[in-house]
Amino acid sequence: MSLVLRSTVRAARSARQMQVRSLHVENKVDKLMLSRTIPGGNKALAIKVVIYGSVGLSLPFIATKISQDKARGN
Repeated sequence: MSLVLRSTVRAARSARQMQVRSLHVENKVDKLMLSRTIPGGNKALAIKVVIYGSVGLSLPFIATKISQDKARGN
């Protein structure tokens, strides 16, 4: 059997095995208890995520500005 044919057969077998596997999750409000596990609730988390994202996005621009100012001698 050629190398190409073997790898094709192997890929077909693994694809068949992947289709057989499945996962079933039931999301119930009583079992999730998200408000109890996150301190401060969802509003505080949303504010923290926005702050984290805006600081992370602005840092490269701030570093570039500082670098350009140093190159100019300011």
